[in-house]
Amino acid sequence: MDPKVSWTEVQDDILKFNMPIYVARGNHDGKLEDFENKFGKTYHSFIKKNDLFIVLDPNIYKWNISGDQLIFLKKTLINNKKGINNIFILFHQVICWTNNKYISPFSNSIHNKAKKVNYWSVIAPILKNTEKPVYLFAGDVGAFSKEYRKKSYN
Repeated sequence: MDPKVSWTEVQDDILKFNMPIYVARGNHDGKLEDFENKFGKTYHSFIKKNDLFIVLDPNIYKWNISGDQLIFLKKTLINNKKGINNIFILFHQVICWTNNKYISPFSNSIHNKAKKVNYWSVIAPILKNTEKPVYLFAGDVGAFSKEYRKKSYN
């Protein structure tokens, strides 16, 4: 399917909801510039009912949150310390997954993943220091059978 046609259809469907929709960019969502032209910056935040929502884009740095995006994450957490009950972080790839730490959930794909990902060394300590409940949501799970995943990750 032509990506331009499918994005047009997605944007038409989003308008039908008549509410804010926030999109976390995935590995099949095209070039960064094209995505940002359609939906705006691929990492951003918002507050809803005293909860902080942060949308990140692990595609930019091969599953790492670094550079300007890491600065954004740190500033967002610092600037929103007061009055926040929970922190919800949304992204596509399961950036906290590592085959030597967890058996599941499996990511559907490890395409474009760096050999070393900075979730446990950099991001997890930052999140722990918030002293708030933090919930991570990844979209790249559940597409394949358990047997397929065993073959792919062994």
